[in-house]
Amino acid sequence: MEFVQHVIRQALYWLCAGIFFLSGTVIAQHDIYWNKTSYSFAQINPLSVDEPPRPANRFGPGPEGWIKLRFSIKPDGSTSNIEVLDLMPSAFSIKDTLKAVESWIFEPAVIDGNAVDWHNNIVVINFDLPEIPNFSGPQFTTPYNEVQELITEGRLDRAKSQALANITKGTYSLHDVGLGNMQLTTVEMLRQDMYLAHQAITRATLPEVSQLTDVELEVALLYRFNIEIALGLFMDALDTYQRRLQLSVIPATEPIHQQVKQLQQALDQGYTLSAKGKILDKNEGWFFIPSRRTFTIADTQGDLDSIEAACNLRKVSMEYQPDVEWSLPESWGECSLKVMGDRNTTFTFYEFTD
Repeated sequence: MEFVQHVIRQALYWLCAGIFFLSGTVIAQHDIYWNKTSYSFAQINPLSVDEPPRPANRFGPGPEGWIKLRFSIKPDGSTSNIEVLDLMPSAFSIKDTLKAVESWIFEPAVIDGNAVDWHNNIVVINFDLPEIPNFSGPQFTTPYNEVQELITEGRLDRAKSQALANITKGTYSLHDVGLGNMQLTTVEMLRQDMYLAHQAITRATLPEVSQLTDVELEVALLYRFNIEIALGLFMDALDTYQRRLQLSVIPATEPIHQQVKQLQQALDQGYTLSAKGKILDKNEGWFFIPSRRTFTIADTQGDLDSIEAACNLRKVSMEYQPDVEWSLPESWGECSLKVMGDRNTTFTFYEFTD
């Protein structure tokens, strides 16, 4: 796997050499606002998918935010097993949204003439409200700029704490959420925690939600690509590269093109994929969408309990055992996984060609 080590070394070099800092007053540059639900179901047709109520408080509309859910569709077309995979900001109210999703009705999946349960439906509900001003207020910019000063002073633990508090309490627009997570990415990279940096940059660059300007997104996607390479998330990195190409031309001299070429050649030759995982929250586990059907988990530091697989036609919980290889039958359909265990447990997730 010499090529992998070479690519990772390149990625870490560019991460360390080019950490971005955004300073000064932050101004959002959205031109269009809308309240929408983004969903994509390959095999399921929605019949009644009403918009959840717009978030509001006693002072008026807002704040803006998004919620990522996974749920099942029963043979009668109703929803069940609704899980919150992520949301931003973390204080965002989800009660009314969950109630709305519970009322959704779909055309059920039919196999051999019979309606069946259809699992692993993932949706991002995005609240982008026209009433929210297109600039960041002092409740966000003041602590944001204070975090920048803490970063400059090298007080990274304090910077992390304040950046997290700002995302939770200071954000009011989607642009605030995006910029707050970009800043948190910088802090976590400087703290050399690539797992938390990946969580933050993923939240800042969620494909289903418009949070950043194109210029900001170009920078953020480059960082996301390098972090994904460093963690061995090679398929995700290739997707991120394609997203970045859609925004503007990347000069031919940039090293990212060579990295992608090396990765693609290795994948075409059937190299084993090895992603680095970490349990950041015991209740949520490590969420992962595998690109191959056969896998194992090794190099575990800590305690793992189970692997929960949600596939279109099957939901199973498999007890974790070291040195065991699992296979997800093709007949189960597309799958997503949750590796459950103690907080801060790290491991390597290996995927094999059939």
